[in-house]
Amino acid sequence: MAERPLVIAASPSAISRVLSGASHSVAHLDPGLRRALATRVAGVAPARSLGFIRLDGYVITKVLNGSALRTDGPFHWTPRATRRIIGGPAAQLVLSGVSPEPLSAVRGEISRLLNQAESRQELRSGSLARWLYEAPESLRVAVTAEALTYASEVIASVDLGLLDGTIDPSVNDPQWAVPGAPWISLRGRRDLDVVSALVPGQRSILALRTGTLGLWAARDLGIVALSAALCRPDQPLPARIVGLWGASGRALVLPVTPAIIKQAAREVLSCVEALNHRISRAEAA
Repeated sequence: MAERPLVIAASPSAISRVLSGASHSVAHLDPGLRRALATRVAGVAPARSLGFIRLDGYVITKVLNGSALRTDGPFHWTPRATRRIIGGPAAQLVLSGVSPEPLSAVRGEISRLLNQAESRQELRSGSLARWLYEAPESLRVAVTAEALTYASEVIASVDLGLLDGTIDPSVNDPQWAVPGAPWISLRGRRDLDVVSALVPGQRSILALRTGTLGLWAARDLGIVALSAALCRPDQPLPARIVGLWGASGRALVLPVTPAIIKQAAREVLSCVEALNHRISRAEAA
């Protein structure tokens, strides 16, 4: 019998058991779905001249619900914008036993970036390493605080004693640029990959979320599953996505099935179609 979506208590022990649990079956991404999605999205994509379109669960839900999207203008580094980029690797170092605690791991990541810039390995305009290198000490303190908060949240979300698997060292969010329309990309924001010790090749994904577990939570987690599958088409689908809404004390466990992947693909296509329609109406007004 197939697993069903399940709401559980957001305790480290419960989260760890679910992330480590063996799946009843192993499924793979349908290559035809990947090709069809790329072709259909490229066919309805807004013009490249309008700029890059970055889709994730939040954007797709806003668009499909008819809500206005916030426009923030050009990107600028802030301490908040660095929290996952620096805090993620730091959390991985602690969880894998390389670093004893999160503060030293965060400081190590910041030192690594500063050394890159100082040795002129990373001096691209707009890069995080260069921004940190040129930032005053007070700003670096704020960066440390943000990254430490995030790393601590990731570490506290699981119980290593009950985690029957290994932490995937990859810390970058899966991001799929659409073939034929590479200015459109799909990102699945996730915070931890656990490779099962029970089933070879099986992995589960933990996604930390803010706010409360709402009506569209499963859609968000489905997008995480789809982006992971599109970025690693030769690997089995993730067994499950675990969304953790810490503030509400609840988590949603979404078993990943071919049906979940197809539904997420339909929502991506519908989102791009809706965005194109919005842009066309704005240009005609």
